[in-house]
Amino acid sequence: MIAILSMLLACKAHALTIGGKRTAAQEQDTAACTCVDGTPGAQGATGPQGPPGQDGVDGVDGRDGAPGANGTNGVLDGKDAVYTSSSSSKTLGVGGTGTVTASCDDSNDLVMSGSCSVSVAGSYIMASGPVNPTSVTDIAGWSCEGYDGADSTATVTATALCVVVP
Repeated sequence: MIAILSMLLACKAHALTIGGKRTAAQEQDTAACTCVDGTPGAQGATGPQGPPGQDGVDGVDGRDGAPGANGTNGVLDGKDAVYTSSSSSKTLGVGGTGTVTASCDDSNDLVMSGSCSVSVAGSYIMASGPVNPTSVTDIAGWSCEGYDGADSTATVTATALCVVVP
C-alpha cells in the first residue's frame, strides 16, 4: 500500500517544478512512473439560478415622428356660426307683468347670452336668464320678465345670442 502511495505521489510530483525547472529527483520519478487519466465522471446536477444581473444602460432616444395631419375646423370657425334670435314683444298693461322668451333655432344650438328691453320709461326688467342651457332635448333660449310701472302700456322683448351646433 505504501508503494502505491509513493508511486502516486511521484506521479503527481513530476508535474511540479521549482523556479520553473524540474529537479533531478522529479526527472527520475517521472521516468519510473506512468500516469493514466481515469474515465470522466457523470455530469453533475445543475446549480441554483443566480441572482439577476444589473439593468443595462438606456438606449439612445429615437427620432421624432413625422408631423400629424391638420385637423378639421371646429364648430366656431367663423362669425357665421353665431346668430341672434328675438322674441315677439309682449304688451304689458299698467302695473302688469309678463314674460317673453327668445329661442335658439334647434335643440343642438347653444345659448351664449341674452338681453332684455322694455319700451317705456318707468318700466323695468324683473328677471333675466337662460332657458334650457344644458338640455339635450329642449331648445335653449333667453327669458325676460318685465314690469310696467309707467302710466301707459309697455312692451318687453327678449334677445338670445346663440351658436350653431351641427
